[in-house]
Amino acid sequence: SQFIQSGNDGKFDRMAIAQYLLFGYPLGKRTMLANVSRVQPGSLLRICDKNKQFNIDTLHSFNFDSRKNAGHDIKKDAATLVSLFSEACKCRANVNENKNKNLVSLSGGLDSRCVIAAFNNNNIPCSAVTRVAPGWKPLLGRKSEVQVAKQLANMLGIEWKYYNLIEPKAKDLLNILTFKQGSIYLGYGSIMRFLEQLKLTHSGFDVTLFTGVGRETVLSSYIHSKKFKNLDHMVSHVIKGRGNFPLSDIAAITQIKEHELIDEIKNTLSTYPEKNLNRKYLHFLTHETAFKSIFEIEDKDRYYFWSVSPFYSILFFDYAVSCDSISKPNQALYREILFQLSPLAASIEKADYGAAISSYKYKFVRFILTFTYKYPFIKKMLSKITKKKRSYKRDSNVVRCFQNQIQNCRYIDIYLSLTELRRIINNSDKYSRRAIDFLFTVTSLIENTYGKDSISKFYG
Repeated sequence: SQFIQSGNDGKFDRMAIAQYLLFGYPLGKRTMLANVSRVQPGSLLRICDKNKQFNIDTLHSFNFDSRKNAGHDIKKDAATLVSLFSEACKCRANVNENKNKNLVSLSGGLDSRCVIAAFNNNNIPCSAVTRVAPGWKPLLGRKSEVQVAKQLANMLGIEWKYYNLIEPKAKDLLNILTFKQGSIYLGYGSIMRFLEQLKLTHSGFDVTLFTGVGRETVLSSYIHSKKFKNLDHMVSHVIKGRGNFPLSDIAAITQIKEHELIDEIKNTLSTYPEKNLNRKYLHFLTHETAFKSIFEIEDKDRYYFWSVSPFYSILFFDYAVSCDSISKPNQALYREILFQLSPLAASIEKADYGAAISSYKYKFVRFILTFTYKYPFIKKMLSKITKKKRSYKRDSNVVRCFQNQIQNCRYIDIYLSLTELRRIINNSDKYSRRAIDFLFTVTSLIENTYGKDSISKFYG
């Protein structure tokens, strides 16, 4: 990507920047670089040596309207998926007596719990590590992720270690920019320190890092909980439900009209092959959110270790998205899978909810969350009541560095409105840290591309 960027004279795509600020990734074939397109998944690139011409052939494309596994009992579907998931773990693991070669990133949630339960069931040696995201607080639970993860590991007899949060330094943020060129945001700086620690602790071992990422895409009951009236309704839901900034702010920052942003999103969604709108939304979650965001986040781990998730097994994925049981309410299929993997692991509460998946409390929380998913404005109201928005203070490194960038890097003005940037950063307390981090990533990427560096000055 650095080679492409140097040949592109550092020119950025403002529409892609707008989509990045809204979703965390550009849509469709767009990249952050102008006139540089992303090759679609399942494509074959043919280059002719003689005339330097190239052709791109599509070898495979998902169409999620297919329901080839419809009509099965939920327990049968769960049993099939447990078998496929276990096989995925075995295929990806280093199956030997050295537990240090298979490292599970274990949280207090359920996704990584499935991974470690499958390892335990299949006698695959492993050890587990836990880190907590900065500022993480449970929705309703009283135990921390660390406490629940430790309880799980002890119960399954698996060696476990906790790593404290270390604030990121300039090197960590600059590595993210260098490695991923803006495809993941700078809010992941602290994870780079965590990965550095793991690398030091496990030096000398051929380590595979296992995570539970991707489950929300593969086994999401939310996909079927909302009935879209038409494509416009889906576009509205996508914007309201997943946006980092209000659309009006993004339009002002990038100087692109709101209706142009909406039309671009609608045009992208209309290219998906599905007729069923809920299945079309699954296509969005897979080909946009997963491929452009989750995969890129996961890929940063590979600069330190080989990182995998069994949830992305082709056989597991293909079966899960084409069975009826996935549409059952309150994560019925997912809960059944965890029950069959390990009733003992299923009995321990999820840290965020403070409830085990078999409890009425868990089902009630899922019911409420599904309701808020249908109506995003209710979700925002509840968020204001249950969680105080974490924002950056005026004297934080992010704010001071951001101010220095827009004052001293003249190239930022080519793509973004300095007036709007100053307004937002001067009111940073009204925006979430996540939103500011995404904006900071864009300004840092522009600055870095043109040979400037404010990050080293403020992060040391």
